[in-house]
Amino acid sequence: MSGKLKSGFSLSPVQQRLWQLAQRDGQQTYLVGVDFHCAGVDEALLCRAFDHVLARHEILRMEFGVLPGMQLPVQASAETLLPTQIAPPQLAAIHEDQRACLQKLDDSHYRLGLSALCADAQTALLILTEVEEKLADAAWRAAPGNIKADEEDLPFTSLAQWQHDMLAEPQDVQLPVWDATNSLVAGNLPDWPFMRRQRQTTVYVKRQHLALTADLSDALSALADKNQLPVAHLLYLAWAVLLYRLNPQSPAVAYQANGRAYEEMATAMGPMARFIPLHTVIAPQASFMTLLKTCSTAIDEVCALQDYIAPLDSKQGLAAGFCWQQAKPGKLITADAPFAWTDECLLVLSVYADATGQLQLYVDYDMAVCDSACMHNLEEELLTLLASIVASPEAQIDQLTLLGPNERQQIMHDFAGPSVLPAEPWQAPVQDILACLAKHPEQIFIQSPLTQLSGQACLHRIAELAQHVLLARQQDEARARVVAVLLDRSVDMIASLLAIQVAGAAYLPLDTAYPEERIAFMLQDSGVSVLLASAAIATQFKQQTAFAGLLEKIKLITVDTLPALEDGASPKFPVLRTSDLAYLIYTSGSTGQPKAVAVTHGALANHMQWMLRDLPLDADDAVLQKTAISFDASVWEVFAPMMAGARLVLAAPGVERDPEALLQTLQDFDISVLQLVPSMLRMMVGQPEFAKCLRLRRLCCGGEVLDAELAHQVLAALPDGAECINLYGPTEATVQVVYEKVSMDDVVVAIGKPIDNTRIYVLDEYLQVQPIGVCGELYVAGASLAQGYYQRDALTAERFVSDPFVSGARMYRTGDLGAWRMDGKLDCFGRADRQVKLRGYRIELGEIEAIVAAQAGVLMAAVVVDRDVANIDQLLCFYTLKPGASLTVASIKEKLASALPDYMLPNWLIPIDAFPFMPNGKVDNKALLKLRPSNTAISQAPRDTLEMRLERIWESVLHVSQVGITSNFFDLGGHSLLAVRLMAEIEKEFAYRLPLTSLFSAPTIAAQAELLRNESLQLDPVVIPIRAGNAQHTPIVLVHPTGGSVLCYRDLASGLTTDRPVIALQDPGLMGGATYESVEELASLYLDKIAPLVKDQRYLLAGWSSGGIIAYEMARQALARGYEIAFLCLIDSQVAPLAESAPPRERLLRSISRLIAHKADIACPDLSGLSFDTALQRLLELAREADYVPPHADEKEIARLFHVFEKNVTVIGRYAAGPLPRRTLLMKATEALPEAIREAAVHYNSEEKHLGWDKLCFVKVRDIVGDHMSMMETPRVNAVVVALDQELKEVERLHGLGRQILMPMLGL
Repeated sequence: MSGKLKSGFSLSPVQQRLWQLAQRDGQQTYLVGVDFHCAGVDEALLCRAFDHVLARHEILRMEFGVLPGMQLPVQASAETLLPTQIAPPQLAAIHEDQRACLQKLDDSHYRLGLSALCADAQTALLILTEVEEKLADAAWRAAPGNIKADEEDLPFTSLAQWQHDMLAEPQDVQLPVWDATNSLVAGNLPDWPFMRRQRQTTVYVKRQHLALTADLSDALSALADKNQLPVAHLLYLAWAVLLYRLNPQSPAVAYQANGRAYEEMATAMGPMARFIPLHTVIAPQASFMTLLKTCSTAIDEVCALQDYIAPLDSKQGLAAGFCWQQAKPGKLITADAPFAWTDECLLVLSVYADATGQLQLYVDYDMAVCDSACMHNLEEELLTLLASIVASPEAQIDQLTLLGPNERQQIMHDFAGPSVLPAEPWQAPVQDILACLAKHPEQIFIQSPLTQLSGQACLHRIAELAQHVLLARQQDEARARVVAVLLDRSVDMIASLLAIQVAGAAYLPLDTAYPEERIAFMLQDSGVSVLLASAAIATQFKQQTAFAGLLEKIKLITVDTLPALEDGASPKFPVLRTSDLAYLIYTSGSTGQPKAVAVTHGALANHMQWMLRDLPLDADDAVLQKTAISFDASVWEVFAPMMAGARLVLAAPGVERDPEALLQTLQDFDISVLQLVPSMLRMMVGQPEFAKCLRLRRLCCGGEVLDAELAHQVLAALPDGAECINLYGPTEATVQVVYEKVSMDDVVVAIGKPIDNTRIYVLDEYLQVQPIGVCGELYVAGASLAQGYYQRDALTAERFVSDPFVSGARMYRTGDLGAWRMDGKLDCFGRADRQVKLRGYRIELGEIEAIVAAQAGVLMAAVVVDRDVANIDQLLCFYTLKPGASLTVASIKEKLASALPDYMLPNWLIPIDAFPFMPNGKVDNKALLKLRPSNTAISQAPRDTLEMRLERIWESVLHVSQVGITSNFFDLGGHSLLAVRLMAEIEKEFAYRLPLTSLFSAPTIAAQAELLRNESLQLDPVVIPIRAGNAQHTPIVLVHPTGGSVLCYRDLASGLTTDRPVIALQDPGLMGGATYESVEELASLYLDKIAPLVKDQRYLLAGWSSGGIIAYEMARQALARGYEIAFLCLIDSQVAPLAESAPPRERLLRSISRLIAHKADIACPDLSGLSFDTALQRLLELAREADYVPPHADEKEIARLFHVFEKNVTVIGRYAAGPLPRRTLLMKATEALPEAIREAAVHYNSEEKHLGWDKLCFVKVRDIVGDHMSMMETPRVNAVVVALDQELKEVERLHGLGRQILMPMLGL
């Protein structure tokens, strides 16, 4: 930057943007360059020609300097110019002493470099044209070297001023604007396949040349000429289409206008070119040529307005751009394509038409955000697209070909799973298990909390059960292809599954927790004729009405009471083939009924062969079997350990839902291999017991998205050398089809690479293969495929479709969306349809909707998934009723519970008046979620501090305000994972752990409080936490009013937005003895109590009614102790007049009874003339009727409440407040108390403006609409909340300002 400038001209709009970008980024990446060939010319003469051209144009000799008081520099042409010398390259753009440089690359090959503040690509080409003119001018060559250059016609400073004038000129037409569709706000990058996952810090621009053949170049020009359209416009649209196809949410591509719209400006030099906004709407079903004609017209119209369009703001950048340059024929100088990086852009397609008319394509990109390794694919995709356009110009946009031969080979062959031949001779996995059991007869194979079985015992039990199944099958072999199992997790359950396969049938696992209607449907739909169950389950089975009529069709085998078989020769079990069915597993069905997936022994064998090779097990391993056998994730838990000779450990029933019990099981049984869904894993990994699972060497995750943050937590917590495996696969493709070993380096956890003999396709809606990184639907093909849906040919044909890439093969349409990575791993992005996975369970939302809609009175139902603040997905069911219909939520719940398993039950059932719809007629799910009430159950307020603390915990876990003590946990959206979190928070608060199962018998706060009361908890009688916050901050302290209780602060605390904790001080007499005799003594006690919580020597105090008086005295004493008072708020507190004596008890009893009766809106009893004990008894009866006290409250409890009230009134009456030299906020009620309770406010008088505090401290008054009581209740307490929030923010602002000023003064 020149320091010599005393004056100058303003920068042009383009220069201003460039300068601001360079200053913002602190980088010098904006530059212009052009390589050229110049043969047979003396280098000294060449340098002289350059000197002449540079001297002629002021912009090429411009200097820049910032004058005092200015933010932008000015520019002025240098009086002298150093002679041009051929030197090493110096392409740093905006530089104080470098405007142009000339470099020799090799013989007759040179490079001209220019600052982007002084030139654009057209300028570079114009310079070469003028240089060639001088070299060709014999008279000039013969003239002396110091001949003066002709003056240019349009000096750049004049053009710059003209550009500013054009931008300021009002226009009658609507100008195109920069917005979110065609520009980028910093940090908001488009999701293209070639983008880096993490932005690099160093910005470096790289150019990639695209190998466009001469034939394709000619064909593109011919196509454009045929349609009388510029080839530049055709290439612009092709570039825009490519980026759209790579991501349909891509911003529009900006078009670079050269800034020389008028003929007289054609040879003007300087940074004239700039990007202009285009709003190109790409309709995927439109033909390319139709869209091109529309696009070409739009480009012409916008280019005509280019001088009136302001450049982008310096805070914004461009996603993608398009530049066009055309060479002029030359004899002495031949220019290559110029390079111009003159704006902040992620990547630019630069097209150069050379002197022969051949097109050259280049992609210039920012390496900080674009990955060079992906650019070869981008090149092939663009060239393939251009060839497709030439071949089929009328083809639809979304059917033009992108995939070139190299990328196709990579995806279709390199990314496929390993091709592995099955072991010879082939045998089914169950036969491998039998062989392993026979080989290790003394080894323990199955272990449970109740028993364990050796290899020999397992063989015997399997054979025994298999014989019974075989005999039952022989009675009706046609219908006995499938045998059902209805057993709790046990050794017999495992033996039954294997025995069924040994007997030549497929097992159908049924979950005993399923509703009877669902089990009955599965039995009937599958047509099973044999069922294995325990005697106890069989008895229940016979008693349930849903199974009436099925009993005569099904042979029932009770595994624990098997009849003895006749002695004879060993039975001959059938030989299993690859095509034989191994098992049936039902999955949720979109039509309202589940469907059975039929998996063969061949598919199962392929899966197990891969797993035991890539994820091997041995005799030292113990695998926990905890997944319900009705889900296919259970299959490998059973088969893998028994095939490998490892120990199979059966989790006790319910352990899979209880993290604490699960962790204990892992330790007790030395589990080394465990499978968990991420949502359960999240609950466990942070617990100290997780680190004690020292034998755990492999953790498998599946069923949900495994995010990188959780994966990193898991890897850090696992023992050294342990691995975390991410598994993915639909039931229709035999458990898992891809897997990934998670790394600490993962920014996003992939679902991995395909397993053996498995092909994964990522296809668009036309079954075209999507390029690497482009989202499409996942299809599975190969040996992993299931046979189909059992006895559902139409549905099988719909989902198991012909494989267009392998003749005669099938592929399964998963409905999941995904994309390939460059390394052959897959990412998964959710669903293309309405199927969801919650906590590992696959759910068709349509099945739930069908059941709700089938209820009499329901007009329509829609189920959506909503993620709560705790990052847990929940099911919400919205429904409308038919006119005049009356249907309760409870009745719908009852029907759902009888038809669906627990994991499919909606967390919320929400009646609405009408459904919101989108223009296409579909339900608008986003609008639907806005109809969800923030709290669907307003219930009774807490009656003591225990219930109040529980309510705070429930609110933090459920993210529902004002829970109430009678609201049901599950009605408020609670589920098993939240239940685990709730119990952990309760244990943290009260140092006592309630059993997880207690939530089913005690699902309300009131019931939970009763359980805790029975445990005689040792709770602090004074300090009551009522709102969680940042524990590093000093809490806001609320002091109790006259009654001693802090329940009055419930509504206030729940509404505050501060991140500070909120605690309340309760009178010690409510849980013990009230031994204080004065406000001063009480204040001192409270200061001692809260002193450990004060983090920065500052107190924040508030109190309502007489609580404000105590808070005031606390502030005075805190100051005396050397603390500061950051905030003191008196909520309708009045300086109490000194009382000569304590008020009579009769008056206090009357006050209390009136307050309770008024709050509950019930009749107040007449206590006059009654003895004190009798009056207390009547008062207790009133409190119970008003639900003012918990059920356990007795005469002692009501006496304690009265004595606290009496003690407070007495000490407040004796208190003589002293001065406080601090600012105090007084919130004052604007209305008088109702007549019925006016006398009850013992010391309250609302007529004085400052309530007496102006004589003692600096008072700021804020009026609150309401009376002394209503101002603390919803809705009027909201005004108190807003006022408190505002005042607290001001306190924080002033404190921060004070630190900024004082800390430097103190040298800190």
